[in-house]
Amino acid sequence: MRMLAGRMDRNGWALSAQAAFARYGTGYSKGDHNMSADQSKQFADKSARMVRENLEKGIAAAEQSARGVGQGYSAAAESIRDFNVRLIEMAHANATAALEFAQQISTAKGPSEAMELWSSQARKQFETLSEQSKELTALAQKIATSSAEPIARNFGQALKGAS
Repeated sequence: MRMLAGRMDRNGWALSAQAAFARYGTGYSKGDHNMSADQSKQFADKSARMVRENLEKGIAAAEQSARGVGQGYSAAAESIRDFNVRLIEMAHANATAALEFAQQISTAKGPSEAMELWSSQARKQFETLSEQSKELTALAQKIATSSAEPIARNFGQALKGAS
């Protein structure tokens, strides 16, 4: 159990600093209520130094986190560009396949040949769309991973640096 103000009540409970001072006093004798000017200056200097060090650590942690967000944004932007390029390529391939199918069906010699072409085209498009869906899913996962990883890494480093 951690004792606050170094005091415990008679039941073994830790007291807050305020309660300990109220119950047991400050630890100074009646004549020692005031610190000397030298002690006050040392205390103020030490407090200011500690605040400055903690502030510098906090600033460094914030800068590290900002760098991580920037790296995550850059990685995400590049991955999104790749995703969009691939999406356009897929749309082009699908449009080309649809035009080729339209050309083939327009030259069909009868309803049975048209049905055969239709069935064949439907099977090919289903397979193509399944493959494209898998590829787009993998690219989307890459976007999520590549954008989150730098942020998480830099945030972890910033927390280590701040402690």
